Amino acid sequence: MFKISAIRRAESRILTVPLDAIDMRADRFLLKHISAPSPLLYKLMRKKTVAEVHPDGTIQRLTGSDRVFPGMRIRIPKLPVLFENKAMAVFLKPSGIACQGGSKIGKGDSIDAMLGAVDSSEESGYKLVHRLDLPTSGALAVARGRLAAMYVAVLQGIPAMSKGVIDHPLVERNVDVVPASDENRDRAKEAITKFRVLKTGKHDGTTVSIVEFDILTGRKHQIRVHCSGVLGCPVLGDSKYTPKGMVKSAQMHLHLFKLAIPNLGSSKPEMVTCSTH
Repeated sequence: MFKISAIRRAESRILTVPLDAIDMRADRFLLKHISAPSPLLYKLMRKKTVAEVHPDGTIQRLTGSDRVFPGMRIRIPKLPVLFENKAMAVFLKPSGIACQGGSKIGKGDSIDAMLGAVDSSEESGYKLVHRLDLPTSGALAVARGRLAAMYVAVLQGIPAMSKGVIDHPLVERNVDVVPASDENRDRAKEAITKFRVLKTGKHDGTTVSIVEFDILTGRKHQIRVHCSGVLGCPVLGDSKYTPKGMVKSAQMHLHLFKLAIPNLGSSKPEMVTCSTH
């Protein structure tokens, strides 16, 4: 049974102010130099857990309006860790911190953004296992490595090839995602999707295809944008990425049906299958 007493005390780290940071506000300096969502940083400062460490070892609490100077040593607490091994970690998420970014969440102001800033490795970096709502506090799990996931979707139209690999970078633009072009390629992220057409036919008079997908990179809306913007066959029911004039559907026909979960006791992952309905 989980007990609050099982929480390890939050560790701290020391950040030394560099020579180029002269007479800067403490909150602005920390936002620039640490990988933490701004709501979390301000919460830590309100609770007086961010402090200056003097040469004699004494501690002085810092507020956001305090000024920093070169050589100043600042103690910053880390998130309390509940569990950790080589494959995953569980830590205590405070209330008021978003797990993922969105249209109303500032850039970098989420746990997901913080994890990406700490380790952006596609294969070994920490990624969210699940989400907690912004006002919800509690145990949040993150895992290393890539979980193999297979999707199936009903597309409007039939792809030109029966199988293949879509290797087309994507760019996040406000609340949506677009395929990279020459104008925005400097902001693009690699996105690779393998696909295979399983079946073609008609649905309410519309030509459709049932397609299986294996995403090799986990970008936001990756399958949906690759289908609509690259294959020219949007997911049936995708109101966000279906061009005007094409068929609309009340439900989006995209389903994750197979997930490979790493098994710490074996080299072979556990396979979880979720059939469509």
